[in-house]
Amino acid sequence: MRVVTMALIDVTNYFLSAVAVALAFATRVHLAFGYLHALVIFALLYLAVVRVPLVLNWSSNLYGSVFLRVFLLHVFAILTYGVAYYYYGDFTPSFDEFTDAVYFSAITWTTLGYGDFSPGGGVRLLTSLQALTGLTALAVLASVVWLYCERRLRSPGRDEQAEESYEVELDSAFGLFRPADTEAARVEQRNRDRIRCARCGVCGAEARIEKYFDIIGRTTPLPRFVTRCVGCGAFSKPSMNAYVAAWRWNRMNRGERAAS
Repeated sequence: MRVVTMALIDVTNYFLSAVAVALAFATRVHLAFGYLHALVIFALLYLAVVRVPLVLNWSSNLYGSVFLRVFLLHVFAILTYGVAYYYYGDFTPSFDEFTDAVYFSAITWTTLGYGDFSPGGGVRLLTSLQALTGLTALAVLASVVWLYCERRLRSPGRDEQAEESYEVELDSAFGLFRPADTEAARVEQRNRDRIRCARCGVCGAEARIEKYFDIIGRTTPLPRFVTRCVGCGAFSKPSMNAYVAAWRWNRMNRGERAAS
């Protein structure tokens, strides 16, 4: 259904673009066509806004397509408004060339308004409509850029972690949540067992690095690693890295052996 909606939006966009060009040239007949052209441009802007979430929900890698569509709408609107102004011609001073009309259209669309050209008669309302549409379109373009930067600046690792499903169970003896006994958890534990840890300085038993989750007050479980003695239960300070947890345990137990 989403693909059909996107296709309909694209077809409607091309049709309205052709209508906008025809209305811009028809402004030489009557200014009313210029106002119809303004409505069509606003409709194109609406379609561009509706298309943004559809495309980005389809694939988050299509920011370039979304940006290009919105940017081309700016260029298209400035050019077609320039055609309308050039053929209507109620300006002081009058436009000597088509580029003058495009220049006036650009500064009106971006709401700069240098004042070197002044509209007269009914065209003043048309320029106001263009400025209002241009201001809205510029906000849409800035939003697309912000969405792209927000997406790219966010840490991919945390995004992937947030999308994972966590199965945890409470370790009643330790008072923390640990991964449930699944095949993936057992593979992780075997990998951690390869990290060298000194024997416990209190009872002399082996130690192993275990993974726990800090989930209190967090939207995403935060993994913590603790090196714990399998004999007496002595443990190191929690760390965000398994190797740091092993280093803290080894350092702690060197001190215990030296004291004894």
